[in-house]
Amino acid sequence: VAEGTQQTNATSQLFFPAVYDNYKDGNRTWQSMLSLQNTSTSAATAQLTFYHSTGGSSAMTLNFAAGQVQTVSINNSLSTSTKVSYGAELGWSDASAKTLYLPAVAKDTNGFTSNLVIQNLSNSTLNGVTLTFYNQSGNQVLQESAPPLTAYRSWYPNLAQMSLANGYSGSLIVSSPNGPVAVIDNKLSSTGSPLLTSNGMAAGSQTLYAPGLATGLSQQFSSELTVYNTSNQPAAVNVTHSDGIGNSQFNLPAHGSQTLTYDSGHGAFAAILTADQAILALVTTRSGTTGASTAYNAFTQASTSYFLPLQIKGKDYQDRISSISFISSIGFFNPGSTPADVQILYSNGSTQQVTIQPGQIRGVGPSNDTFYFMGAASVTSSQPILVVTSISGNGTDGD
Repeated sequence: VAEGTQQTNATSQLFFPAVYDNYKDGNRTWQSMLSLQNTSTSAATAQLTFYHSTGGSSAMTLNFAAGQVQTVSINNSLSTSTKVSYGAELGWSDASAKTLYLPAVAKDTNGFTSNLVIQNLSNSTLNGVTLTFYNQSGNQVLQESAPPLTAYRSWYPNLAQMSLANGYSGSLIVSSPNGPVAVIDNKLSSTGSPLLTSNGMAAGSQTLYAPGLATGLSQQFSSELTVYNTSNQPAAVNVTHSDGIGNSQFNLPAHGSQTLTYDSGHGAFAAILTADQAILALVTTRSGTTGASTAYNAFTQASTSYFLPLQIKGKDYQDRISSISFISSIGFFNPGSTPADVQILYSNGSTQQVTIQPGQIRGVGPSNDTFYFMGAASVTSSQPILVVTSISGNGTDGD
């Protein structure tokens, strides 16, 4: 299960800290594809600039009709970072954050190790970026300084070369006082799959929503919810679950974290977190039958509008994997007290309408007339809701 990205707005600039073409990592080979949608009602021109890890850059231009979706396979044969600029609103980014938090970083913990990527989002060399690691008790265990980061380029810090103990599990703060950065964490297992990806968050919230938890079902899912206290003060945390599991209450020290594990057969459910300090949370769900996994940051707020840049039904991803058929699923959670009337509009013109009752979790798959479909979708709702989208394949290697 690959977690998709859902956005509540569009912008004229995007950043992708890690883009790969035939990139070798031990026994693994990575390939990236960008799915881009023009969400406006007028034509757009996109300029894509790739910044190669070995130096140099290359560019390409794409022209979009109103509402058009285009997919781009990366053919630079180098590990790269990417800046995408648009002539009309298309996509999303936060190019202002100078402090970013990762709630769950690991070094050889349960077979997983974090692979960090930090990108300079400014057009000049950036100095003074620091990485501060905390254990789950909130104690600082390491601080590392980044090398100078040239304009728009990414740095790949290697945890294996840092003085973190094997089995480390904790949090990370990336500080960049002189300019904005982006950070992502690609967690890899020692067996090569699955891949768990999460991005650094610029701020926490006293209310969080985790709409996509699951246990049991046909794929024997299990879930984890890692909660992190971003503040310098202790935090009292309350977790309310949608399916009658009951509430969880616990205290977190400053910069401390705690993981809740769900492995009983509760089906699909959601959690609402409240605290007296700003917190963040990372959701991880794994399949016990296929090894498929997904990870995403808990939401800080519900919304009435979402963009889903990539939706697939029965489409061989990138038209390269003839033996694997992929399909998307959109999961909804209504945290309010009023039914939400939801419309899904796909980029091929087909639509779906569903009603999400208060407190309800509901999954919806594409119902397009054409079996093979790869495009985008937009979601509008009469009430604020939470939306997660995932893509699963019929392979057995973590897809």
